[in-house]
Amino acid sequence: MPFRISNDIVDEVRNRTDVVELISEFLPLKKRGKNYFGLCPFHHEKAPSFSVNPERQIFHCFGCGKGGNVFTFLMEYEKLGFWEALTYLARRAHVNLPKRRADAQQGADSDTLFSANTFAAEFYHRVLLRSNAGKRALEYLEKRGFSREMMNLFRLGYAPPGWSNLLDAPEREISPDVLKKAGLVVPREKGGGYYDRFRDRVMFPITNLTGNVVAFGGRLLSESEEQPKYVNSPETSIYNKGKTLYGLFQAKGAVRETGRVIVVEGYTDLISLFQAGVQNVVASSGTAFTPDQARLIGRYTKNVILLFDADRAGAEAALRGVETLFDNGLDVTIASLPAGADPDSYVREKGKDGLSALLRKTDSFVDFIMKRTSETHDMSTVEGMARAVETVVEVLAKQKDEVKRSLWIKKISEEFSIEERVIQRSVNTARRRGDVPKEEQALETTQPTSKTAEQGLLQLILAKGHLLENVMADLALDDFEQPDVREVVELMCDLRREDEAFDTALLIDKLRRPSAKNLVSRLAMEDVPSDEPDRLYYDYVFFIRRARISKELRDVQEALKKAQKQGDDGLVLKLTAQFQELCRLKEKQKKGAPLNRE
Repeated sequence: MPFRISNDIVDEVRNRTDVVELISEFLPLKKRGKNYFGLCPFHHEKAPSFSVNPERQIFHCFGCGKGGNVFTFLMEYEKLGFWEALTYLARRAHVNLPKRRADAQQGADSDTLFSANTFAAEFYHRVLLRSNAGKRALEYLEKRGFSREMMNLFRLGYAPPGWSNLLDAPEREISPDVLKKAGLVVPREKGGGYYDRFRDRVMFPITNLTGNVVAFGGRLLSESEEQPKYVNSPETSIYNKGKTLYGLFQAKGAVRETGRVIVVEGYTDLISLFQAGVQNVVASSGTAFTPDQARLIGRYTKNVILLFDADRAGAEAALRGVETLFDNGLDVTIASLPAGADPDSYVREKGKDGLSALLRKTDSFVDFIMKRTSETHDMSTVEGMARAVETVVEVLAKQKDEVKRSLWIKKISEEFSIEERVIQRSVNTARRRGDVPKEEQALETTQPTSKTAEQGLLQLILAKGHLLENVMADLALDDFEQPDVREVVELMCDLRREDEAFDTALLIDKLRRPSAKNLVSRLAMEDVPSDEPDRLYYDYVFFIRRARISKELRDVQEALKKAQKQGDDGLVLKLTAQFQELCRLKEKQKKGAPLNRE
């Protein structure tokens, strides 16, 4: 039997969650008039078209059209099912939810995959801290200097050796098929069945921005030439590696507070910095930065410090990071570690104060590239200097801010004793070559100049709720041709008949179609284009009724033609009478005529 949650609990969670406060946890908002605005997290844009209305407790983007309330924002932003969004918001609002038994047969939707990963994370964590099987892994982490507090905060765990420890766990309520879709088990090549993906590995759960576990990274505990040192979860419907940053859930508060983020490569680098008190840090998990990750950082800060290993691979990773971050409008500096050091070892040796001192001496990307190039090219030769300038120009061409680009060109000119116009010409050439994607056209964010009568009437009812009584008397549901409008009006009428008060946020909760939710959020955000609502109401109803009669006339005409061809005199007589009656109604349906049918 499917699990159901009472409307009263859903209403309580929604009413105790402020939409502005919630969305501000995920992206910066600025107040403008009665609403708050920010860059939309659901599409790439230059100018803010994402609006949040505290009075109605809704949001809407006039660029991409997405809208809704606190539940729909979280579900869209984090790709959560309703239960997971409700659970997160209930925990945040201190509302107790009834227990729900995980149903292993309910399918591989987001809720089920989150449940599978939560089960696995708790299993691995328990093995690490509360079993003999985890002692060796616990000793390894303690030797690395990690405290129990950090192990709990990041939910570190251990997957013991063996092929079916997770599958055979007594508390497992998740089906093997769902575990497979979550990337936790692998199908056997012969004989059917599954085996555990992670074996003899220290486990690092990877979470999304709401703290739900979406994937795992596993470090091999025993040295082996046959096994890779790290194994990661495959991508699933809830995990995209290129759109995830390890530790951002734990770090986002400190990032906002400090106004900058430190980027490291590995899990242990991040945890070591976090334990030392440097908490505005995220990890790229050893892969090249993606545009999605850069945009994710940009929601919290524009200031990025890259802190990678001091070896060649670390320098190359930093250089790749500069290009991607620059390409997405972020300001980047690079902190250079001493030879042989990595962030983990450096902070354990020097502590927070030593790391803070290092971070105060960061290099600009120009200085970093010059240092890097001088290590591989002879800067005393023309060829070496030309290579250095070429490398800088390739990165500088990705800087979208024209003022910053001009300042960098001036600096490069001074550093290399090359005329500014020469550097400028090289940058322009690189940009024309297509090294930089063309600037995206700003999305149209202006409101429509006119609306259909149906949408106009719905907007009027949302603003002037008392007019719903008139709609119930003057129109039938069949008068509404647009499915989204018809669904909203039907819901409003049902609620009114049940004497249940409703607001915009409640409507969005109860609507089935996502397009209907978006329509309500958009119409509720816009101002009613008249200070005469009664006159406007009459005009909308007039056009809706007239459109309905015109459609019926066309349908009867078509049926009449078919009846005449078939020689069905009785049906022709009946349809002719209907046609005449509709013509009479259409003639009567003029401005000033009564709204009701006769």
